[in-house]
Order: sequence, then structure tokens, then C-alpha cells
Amino acid sequence: MTVEVERRYPSAAVAERIVRALAADQPEFVTSERKGSTVRFSVAEGSPQSLRMTLEDLLTCVQAAERSH
Repeated sequence: MTVEVERRYPSAAVAERIVRALAADQPEFVTSERKGSTVRFSVAEGSPQSLRMTLEDLLTCVQAAERSH
């Protein structure tokens, strides 16, 4: 199962800071791609429960990174 989450930011620089902030702790089943001021996160998990838990963790980390930038 794979889910993609897309976030748009005020500028490409802000989007890049978000990607860099999350890169260090990002497991191999979570990928991120930045195009301009948009970041697309892709999460691939084997079960719906694992997918949900990973998405919750990812979104919590994204929100923390957004608050710090």
C-alpha cells in the first residue's frame, strides 16, 4: 500500500528546509520529492495499520518542521 501527501509552501527555499529537516530521520519506506515550493511525501507500508501509524508520525514531524521554519 502506498499513500502520497503533498504540501505547498510559500517558497522553494521553505520547501527545501522542510525536506532537509525531515531527511535525517526518514526511514527507507518514506520518500520525499521537492518540485519548486511543493513537497510530495510517499509512504509505502504493508498493512493499513502500519500505513496509518507511519502517516501519523510523518505528519507530526512535518508540522514540527513547519513550526520551526
